[in-house]
Amino acid sequence: MDEFKVGDKVYVSKFGVIEYSVKCPVCFGKRVVTLILGDDSAVELECDYCKNGIGTKSSGYRKKLKREAGTDYVLITEVRIKKTHAKEETEYMSNNYIYYSKDVFAEEAKALAASTKRAELYNIDQRTKAEFIKANAFKSYSWNAGYHMNAVKDAEEKLTYHSEKAKICKDRSKGEPQCTLEI
Repeated sequence: MDEFKVGDKVYVSKFGVIEYSVKCPVCFGKRVVTLILGDDSAVELECDYCKNGIGTKSSGYRKKLKREAGTDYVLITEVRIKKTHAKEETEYMSNNYIYYSKDVFAEEAKALAASTKRAELYNIDQRTKAEFIKANAFKSYSWNAGYHMNAVKDAEEKLTYHSEKAKICKDRSKGEPQCTLEI
């Protein structure tokens, strides 16, 4: 590990949750929705789906979260060295943020590689946790394996059924008039 001092600019490996915005799927960013009444008259209403709390206005956007690996370029404002009988640990401060020596690098490529590795380990951990791979966390793995295998079989049968129906509809739509209703 490199050692840095106050005043050094370094790259910090980070992996965490970031917030981003997407257009509201209800009002499509317009902040209003149109309600068609039974007499075919229309009323515009403020979209409730993209409000961010009680008493706020519609924004036209929804907040979403995702985990992302990345780096920050920071100035070290303080260095802390903690010594115990077993080890010595260095912490770097930058404007009220604490960074551990394992996350601080002189080169951006190394910082990005470290954060990418952390993201990979997190994703492996999430994919292999019992509550994410079991359909029913209170049943055994063999029961859950049977459940998922049955779901695969059902999905394959539905795929075959709907593929055949779609083919028949395509075949029949070729060369036939669109309307065959006679009075």
